[in-house]
Amino acid sequence: MKTRILTGLITLVFAISAQASLTTFKTYTGNVGLSTDGFGSTSNSGTLTANVPAGATIKNAYLYSAVYFDLAQPTVTLDGSAVNFTQQYTNSNNFLGSYRADVTSLISSVIDPTNTGSAGGAFNFSVNETSGSVNGEALVVVYEEASLAVGTVGILDGFSATDGDTATINYASALDTSDPGFFAEMRLGISHSCCSQTSNV
Repeated sequence: MKTRILTGLITLVFAISAQASLTTFKTYTGNVGLSTDGFGSTSNSGTLTANVPAGATIKNAYLYSAVYFDLAQPTVTLDGSAVNFTQQYTNSNNFLGSYRADVTSLISSVIDPTNTGSAGGAFNFSVNETSGSVNGEALVVVYEEASLAVGTVGILDGFSATDGDTATINYASALDTSDPGFFAEMRLGISHSCCSQTSNV
């Protein structure tokens, strides 16, 4: 039985066509699974949760942060540690941006049984923003566990055009949607909206 999981992490609102681009950041194939969670609030502090089964090892973990008006790199802490964002996606025409940081070592130090002896479950991580222009975070954790069905997790990054566009991800072999165990799932990280804006997916 093969499982395909598609995860799109997308900043949607106000992107213009010339800047619209969702591209594949990473693809994982094997006995892999995915945990995602998002945080957004006017209080600038909260919790992100990673759900990881017992025995799973962390392949990668990424923290995304959204900004508006002030497109400078956000100042964010995750579980008390300063986050170093290294990838930036901005739409300066409309004052929106997103950043990505690799937080694998921090997440692994808490969850990965090879480091901690963890039995799996839900793991909470505090998140704090120091500016009102920071507009929320998303935590993406890709893990591997031998008892999971073989599957694919794909992460797409970038902006999507508000008037509609298309994104693709390539697999090593064709999908067989007639397989009784087949399922596909898409998760979106939509960072900002206003003025009665809605998204149709």
